Amino acid sequence: MIAACKTTANLSNERGRVFGYVRLPTAEQEDSGKIRTQREQISAHVAAIGLGTLDRLFVDISGGHLPLAERPEGGLMMANLRSGDTVVALRLGRMFCSGQDAAQVVERFRDIGISLHLVDLGGEVTGNDTGRIFLIMAAGFAEMERERLRERVTEGKRRALAEGRHGGGAAPAGTRLERDPQGRIVVLLDTNVFLETHRILAEGISKGRSLRTMADDLKAHGVKASHVTVKKLLIRHGLTPVKK
Repeated sequence: MIAACKTTANLSNERGRVFGYVRLPTAEQEDSGKIRTQREQISAHVAAIGLGTLDRLFVDISGGHLPLAERPEGGLMMANLRSGDTVVALRLGRMFCSGQDAAQVVERFRDIGISLHLVDLGGEVTGNDTGRIFLIMAAGFAEMERERLRERVTEGKRRALAEGRHGGGAAPAGTRLERDPQGRIVVLLDTNVFLETHRILAEGISKGRSLRTMADDLKAHGVKASHVTVKKLLIRHGLTPVKK
């Protein structure tokens, strides 16, 4: 997904361009409000350091496990950078997946002559060796924190299952949680809710309703669902997802 101020063709015709980079976790999907807010924050930093206006914003919707160059928009940005360009991101942890990723990208930027600004680290991090070393260390700590978070979530789910509790979150739409004879939590299909959900989705498809509108329709009937969940439900119910 690209939030662009200029077309790709224009990327090779200018010098000293300023690019912004944003990564939203997969769970947040394409939240236009968050993208707009981060664009404004990056634009404010660009103006504050005297670089004028933002030429283009690259937006990736992905988890943090992929290196910058392997993400769709991150890879496109990397492929089109040239000497004199500036890249601005709000948070180190959203730009890099590890200390190694940070080291490789920063080294490449310095070789080409690209300036990298990370707002959460106070600004430019490619200007000298001290900034580069600090960046790599910070990226390493961010990677360690993500790993600790994954471990805590996994351990929490494992403990919940061992204690006969649900592994976390609400029951999937169209199901309910009950205890079996052994006292363990199991997920059961709620036939009435399933059929009502199918009816609402089928009606939504026939009337050309958007995913968000169908999510609102489901909520009105007591089924909690986001537009992302609706898209999954359409596939689960054998219905053709709409592109809205």
